[in-house]
Amino acid sequence: MFNITKLNPMVAAVRDVNHVEDAIGSKVDIISMMCGNLTNITDIVERIHSAGKFAFLHVDLIKGLANNNEAVDFLAEKVQPEGIVTTKGRLIKKAKECGLVAIQHNFIIDTQAFTMSVRSINQNQPDVVEIMPGLMPRVIRDLKREIEPPLVVGGLLNTKEEILEIIDAGATAVVSGNPALWNIDL
Repeated sequence: MFNITKLNPMVAAVRDVNHVEDAIGSKVDIISMMCGNLTNITDIVERIHSAGKFAFLHVDLIKGLANNNEAVDFLAEKVQPEGIVTTKGRLIKKAKECGLVAIQHNFIIDTQAFTMSVRSINQNQPDVVEIMPGLMPRVIRDLKREIEPPLVVGGLLNTKEEILEIIDAGATAVVSGNPALWNIDL
């Protein structure tokens, strides 16, 4: 059973398929694929699983996938990642129906976006929430008071000190596309 709170708090966000092996060989437990397409994603997920790691697919960014329920059905049945990441509330609900971990991705750029995110999270009931940008310790503390799911934070984080500050503020994990950060000790 997947439990993000028991895993390494660093998550590898792979934006280029050439970095898949870097992520697999790193200390991370979770690899979030923000690239790939219908012809290679099954093989990538199999390689991630063979390394004993968890695969998540950012369905909004996998080429060839439509943002609809049938895409989630396809992923659940044929590709079999642990879960998906999406900004789409309807796909959160469908992922949960398919037995996938559902991560709702939100951009919090101002007070209105914060309020809308809380409303959307409470309505969609994702398993995990991911927010961007990451350099917002006060916003992370405020959001953790408003929501129940574990919180994953990413974007604009460049140092171990920044990452530790975000975890201290209440983030369960930090997503980074920087391979140099995938092996830091947290």
